[in-house]
Amino acid sequence: MQIKAIESKIAERDKAMDDVAAAIKQLATAAERAINLGREIVGLWSWQPHDLPAALLTPPSIMTAISHETYRCSYHPRRYGGMDTDPLAGFMLPGSKCPRLEWMEIPERTRPMVDVVRDSSEFARQFMRTGKGSAAVEPVQQQAVAPSVPGNGPGEPVQRTEAEQRLSDLLVQMSKLAEDVTPAGDQAYAAVVSELAKVQAEVSAEQQVGGQHGG
Repeated sequence: MQIKAIESKIAERDKAMDDVAAAIKQLATAAERAINLGREIVGLWSWQPHDLPAALLTPPSIMTAISHETYRCSYHPRRYGGMDTDPLAGFMLPGSKCPRLEWMEIPERTRPMVDVVRDSSEFARQFMRTGKGSAAVEPVQQQAVAPSVPGNGPGEPVQRTEAEQRLSDLLVQMSKLAEDVTPAGDQAYAAVVSELAKVQAEVSAEQQVGGQHGG
């Protein structure tokens, strides 16, 4: 009886993987179509190169939007400083990227891709009618910025604890890896994300202790 029950679970797992394979094929086909249509649109109008990402008309901007959406939909936040007992904690689909470092454990803060596409399309329509560029448009590809750490006073160098320096270094690494969509890049990105959660917990603990002493 136990073997039959396990075999039933295996069959369910196989069906789930069949669904994953079909979804991946559909995603690849849709993404390729979006990229090809973007190229056609670029060839039909006099666009400024720096406005193309804002209009979601370049392959990198489209792939970045997809990576943000898969992060929003698939990432399972780490709780309690990385000590979460959820077996899926830290899980996300391959290629997923968080758009902002401050949202690393808050995937719901990431804007839905349908909203990003809507705004990009509206910008494209307005650009063709008015010629107004993308200076006021939030770019799809957002760069990671390390949080500021106060120094001892005006004009004095920033003083960081060891944990804060490690956090800063990890943020720089994460920023560099954000645009690497290769399997090796995804693996390195995931490793940095894992380490980042631990170091963020250390920094938070230090800040709490410092706040208590300061009070």
